[in-house]
Amino acid sequence: VYNGVASDDDFLLDPAINRAMFEFQVRGGVLVVSDWGYDLVESLWPEKIAFLDEDDGPDAAQAGLDDSVTAVITDPALSANANSEVLDLQFDYSHWTVMKAVSSDVNVHLVGDVTYRDRSGQGAQTLQEVPLLVSFPAEQGRVIVSSFAWKAQNPGVTDVLLATLLAEMQVEVVADQTAEETE
Repeated sequence: VYNGVASDDDFLLDPAINRAMFEFQVRGGVLVVSDWGYDLVESLWPEKIAFLDEDDGPDAAQAGLDDSVTAVITDPALSANANSEVLDLQFDYSHWTVMKAVSSDVNVHLVGDVTYRDRSGQGAQTLQEVPLLVSFPAEQGRVIVSSFAWKAQNPGVTDVLLATLLAEMQVEVVADQTAEETE
């Protein structure tokens, strides 16, 4: 389990992790990464998402301020399933991960205006209409990345988001055997 805490960041340099993630994706695995776990995505797929201050190393994009954000739904299927054009998201802990932009092959599902801590530590800045929930194909699998922590959301919102994002995939829930296969 990778939770994005500083003491865990060293594993990003482990070639066995890169190999295991590649094999997981080749088998059609769906990787859901939220908030502080973004360093894993930045390490494995650096061209997919531009994170705030990403050139400053691990954890640099963790600058979001705790807030409630009204996200605009940019995914027609998600909008239909939510029966709305917006969703209210809770960012219940400051230092959440800020995405700035994505490459053209990344699907953006939610965007919104966010406030983050200025690098100088003196005040806050705002970015408008930045990605909050995105996904992209990786080998035979898929990667889903959110700026928000899933546990902070209303369970109904979480259910709609995941059900919609996983609906097009034939997802079979099984224990990951990657560790056993690479030993």
